Amino acid sequence: MSIICNIKQLESQSLSFKGLITAKELDLENIDICVHLNTPVEHNFIAKKASNTIRLLGRLRFELDCECVHCLKPFKIVMDWADWECIVPLQGEMLSPIINDCVDLTPYVREDILLAFPQHPLCEPGCNKLPFEEGKDPRADLEKKALDSVWDQLDKLNL
Repeated sequence: MSIICNIKQLESQSLSFKGLITAKELDLENIDICVHLNTPVEHNFIAKKASNTIRLLGRLRFELDCECVHCLKPFKIVMDWADWECIVPLQGEMLSPIINDCVDLTPYVREDILLAFPQHPLCEPGCNKLPFEEGKDPRADLEKKALDSVWDQLDKLNL
């Protein structure tokens, strides 16, 4: 279900929007292989008309299910924007389409959420772990590779 704002009603009063919107409704499913929006976005904001724009003020809250890009450990990031603000243009290049005196606010909510997705999610700051098989020491492979270095191969040549 989209978040629709009636412009005619907005001219006489502020409008309040409160509810939940899913990743599917926001078209945010399978956007990133390491970041997923699996729970609905909670929104609670008011819309005010200001000259040629609609100003949205309020709160967005959502939870991102992430996978660390280094160690592949799953973790969550909770985003709680208590002072969320967005400007929806009604004129100019970035004009929002007006259909039957209504503007769809969903793309603006979607854009702000998408911009919040971490580009390289890490389970903890500075995580430099690499995934490895249970019970196997990852350093064992490094030691073996060190023995089979290029210089060792050159020493084996009979010149």
